Amino acid sequence: MNKTKTLIPKIGLTSTFLLGSFLVCGLPIFVMQSVSIFHATHGAAGALESYQNIPMVIVSFLAFSYIMKIGYKKSLVLISIFMGVVCYIMPFLNSFWAIKLYLILAGSAFVCLKITIYSTITLVTNDKKGHASFMSILEGIFMFGTMLGMWIFSGFINSNWLYSFFVFGTFALFNALLWQFIQLNEKDIEKAKEQSIKDSYLGIKKLIYQKSVLFYIFLLIVYALIEQGAFSWLPNYNKCCICQKQSA
Repeated sequence: MNKTKTLIPKIGLTSTFLLGSFLVCGLPIFVMQSVSIFHATHGAAGALESYQNIPMVIVSFLAFSYIMKIGYKKSLVLISIFMGVVCYIMPFLNSFWAIKLYLILAGSAFVCLKITIYSTITLVTNDKKGHASFMSILEGIFMFGTMLGMWIFSGFINSNWLYSFFVFGTFALFNALLWQFIQLNEKDIEKAKEQSIKDSYLGIKKLIYQKSVLFYIFLLIVYALIEQGAFSWLPNYNKCCICQKQSA
């Protein structure tokens, strides 16, 4: 496979993965601002995570077959445009229910992006080593994007924190525009596109029943409980500590 032909699609996938990290990095900020600005109870703020994670679980089992039908490139473009529009609308809504709606949409979009990206990797890598190497790069990009997204939120936190969504929305639309100049060879999945959605679901069902897959899902749940359970409340905890020191 020509390295030059695969380099540009890899840049597009890297940009899209960075977008995905931007879309889902804001949960800790949402928890903190929901309590301090929208005066939500700690229980209601704690439930925000379910608005993001539950759609992720549901969509992850339903989206793949439809993504195959639409095509990888077109799916990435449509999701990017959709979330770009959602991000531009968010500052004008400015309410607790809007945060809930955003988390549902962002969680669903992130899963669709991740499924599409991971599926596309096989089209732009030559072998298992190249596949594993590029996946590692993408995971590193995700962690960097999460950190960068939090910095963007912090940059607007003392003015209007919702303006952060303008930055994310602009990047989403830029990502959609970028894919217009990228050629992605999807000939290898033409047969899969012809497969019926019912047959695709039957294949997924057989996969889920494998013990190794069930164990992997269990490990992911445990990881999410540990990582998200603490991370989601850190900004709110730090803010409370600062307020107590200032009042002392």
